[in-house]
Amino acid sequence: MICPYIHGKCSLNCENSGGRCLKTQIPTMPEICVCSNDTYTNSTCTDVENKNEHEINMTSMNIHARRLIAVCEHSFCGDDGICIVIDSTFGCICADGNIADRCISNTNIGVASYCAVGCLNDGVCNPILGTCTCPSGFSGTRCEIARSTDLCRDIACRNGGVCNIISPTYATCWCLLGFHGDYCERRSVAPRCASSRCYNGGTCYEHSPASSIFAYCLCKPGFTGSRCETEYFRCPNNGYYADAFGCAQGKYFECVEKTIIVSRSCPRGLRYNFFLGRCDYAVNVACPAL
Repeated sequence: MICPYIHGKCSLNCENSGGRCLKTQIPTMPEICVCSNDTYTNSTCTDVENKNEHEINMTSMNIHARRLIAVCEHSFCGDDGICIVIDSTFGCICADGNIADRCISNTNIGVASYCAVGCLNDGVCNPILGTCTCPSGFSGTRCEIARSTDLCRDIACRNGGVCNIISPTYATCWCLLGFHGDYCERRSVAPRCASSRCYNGGTCYEHSPASSIFAYCLCKPGFTGSRCETEYFRCPNNGYYADAFGCAQGKYFECVEKTIIVSRSCPRGLRYNFFLGRCDYAVNVACPAL
């Protein structure tokens, strides 16, 4: 794929390390380097090439890591474009050679109509491609095909829990003793709520696995810990924000009236893509570190 060169002097040190400087149509990233090892950077190629292969593979999957890229699937770049991520900015290398925030889709009206008639089984419409993004265990243009062997795809159980297929259309996390929740995210604090205390507005409830009884704290959004003792998020303003604790489980926050936190969740196996403003395949969304 041939991309246009920057005319005149490039502010990035691309050529000195064997790379090429390219202009883009991304407002926050007007130029990037394409390096000799087929990676892209908005710094210099030296920083990329000094990393070993393992470091590159690990960092390239993290959208919060600097300098390197990740290649996205099922993205807003269309069938012929390549999605790249540098810092936390997404871009597309399009078929015409331009690097832009999105490529013009060539999908026809027939394909776009799949979204118009609705996605099935909690599928999420991709308005750019006119197709449905399907949760784990489903495929097809409208997510109408159940694939039981894929039900555990991208379902991340916590605290040693293991995803198990319960029926042809449903899978859940089986938790170790003392853990509970859809993703085994809650840790027991006492045998009974009478002897337990939850902090920061958390609510105690009891769960009875087999003949045992355990008390758990259900935390308010933005708090975590076995007793909800740790605050990890406050609303900076209105809008949608990452839930660092629950991101792998498809959770994210909506802030309203600047201080009220509402916990939201994507269909199972999907994560919220803030650039696209919708739930997306897990491979396209790297979760922030706590």
